[in-house]
Amino acid sequence: AGDGSTSLYTYDAAAKCYRTTDGAGAYDTLAYDSTNAQWLWTSGDTRATETYDANKAGRIIASSDLDQNRLSYEYNTTGLLSRVSDANGQAMLFKYSGNNLTEIETTAQVSKPGFPQPIAVVQTRIRYEYDSNNRLSRVLTDLSPEDGAIADGKMFWTRYSYDGNSKRVSQIEQEDGSTLNINYRQVNDQWCVSSWSDSQGNGAAANYINPTKTTGVSGSDGKTATYYLKDNGQFSAVNQQDTLTSASTRESFEYDVLGNVSSYTDRNGN
Repeated sequence: AGDGSTSLYTYDAAAKCYRTTDGAGAYDTLAYDSTNAQWLWTSGDTRATETYDANKAGRIIASSDLDQNRLSYEYNTTGLLSRVSDANGQAMLFKYSGNNLTEIETTAQVSKPGFPQPIAVVQTRIRYEYDSNNRLSRVLTDLSPEDGAIADGKMFWTRYSYDGNSKRVSQIEQEDGSTLNINYRQVNDQWCVSSWSDSQGNGAAANYINPTKTTGVSGSDGKTATYYLKDNGQFSAVNQQDTLTSASTRESFEYDVLGNVSSYTDRNGN
């Protein structure tokens, strides 16, 4: 998943599909259509579906929700996502320079006076810039996308700076003057965030007591939190303390053999 988590699917011969027991509620399934060489993933909770094409390197080609809102996905010759469209004629076109995304162009069907049918309106609202190391350096949001240009100055930008030649973001700065500064330190073989602060004076520092199991965070508001993980990576508890009032709380979690949360103890001990 995008958050770094993984799910294990096991084959269910009776249902002729793979199932995962991760998470709460109904379990997700993954079924193979040998005729079309496609995989269909179905959410157990929402019944949303995603279709992946084995003939297109396993890339997603369609998705839909319970209300049958369907999206189609297309790719360019290098395999990068080039277009996402729906059944109503709305679409997003992704433009690249090499492998770097530079623009997102949208097409919407808009009703206008004097036209019997909706007309297609094409706009580019977001543009991306990169540094010499191909790292994202600036995002430009066009505040008047209907004119198709940013030369009028009607835009808002966000700028990114990095820690040396790495891909670790060290500063995020916006046109309105707001900033977020991020510092790092190496813990064993990992680079971890050591502190962060913004232009409003807010911030926090992290102390990696044991990078894989225990992490302490101290905020500029005088509050601290210590997070604990089990050996298998499951989040087990968090202790929070207000250094100004000496008040402290603890929340903890237990899991069943399938990895689902089986019990939770809140900060009041319930």
